[in-house]
Amino acid sequence: MSDEAWAELEQKAPAFAKQLAKERRQKQRALTSREKRRLIIQSTKEALSSVGIPPSSNNISRWEGLSGEEILNAIDRGFPSGEEFRRDGTIKADYSEIGLLTPKEADLARTGISLKLAARLAELESPTRFILVWLGKGFSGTELIKWERAGIRAFIAVDWRSAGFTATESAAWRAEGFTDPNLARKWLDSGVDPKSAARRHAAGIHPRESPPADKCN
Repeated sequence: MSDEAWAELEQKAPAFAKQLAKERRQKQRALTSREKRRLIIQSTKEALSSVGIPPSSNNISRWEGLSGEEILNAIDRGFPSGEEFRRDGTIKADYSEIGLLTPKEADLARTGISLKLAARLAELESPTRFILVWLGKGFSGTELIKWERAGIRAFIAVDWRSAGFTATESAAWRAEGFTDPNLARKWLDSGVDPKSAARRHAAGIHPRESPPADKCN
């Protein structure tokens, strides 16, 4: 149908034109889906053949979408199918070991950290989704453990860490009532310790007005 004819149809029969356009989109999506499926099957056949595995329908279904290298990796580690490998292949363990992990340990191990570290992180009180976010913000697993042992959850630790504080330093300032790491940083940069800073802050003194603690008698 030409552009002119289509424009006329939309003008004279908008409801029919709308339905026709919907059917055309559905047909196009179906054709695209079938083409993608065909390409995936062909790619899997080639991958199987490249590693010496017969490209039977059963093997294609079992390892669909994986490369030859991934298929061998999965087999070497005991994975029964490509589906399980796509889900848990990033975990640094064989399939039999993965089955022994708790759901929280497995979720954490999928980030590529060791099983030992995943087990330690799983013991933290913070929910898995938060731990994953913090790992994505640049915290190492051991850092997260240190912060939580200092009594500081990582969603708070992000700001203190950005201000240049360690877990131990942050705990000392927070123990004196400081919740704003930027304010604590100003006091620290002026050479004032947490206890003195808390007292001066309570007296209404600002960091820039305060000389270092060792100069005050």
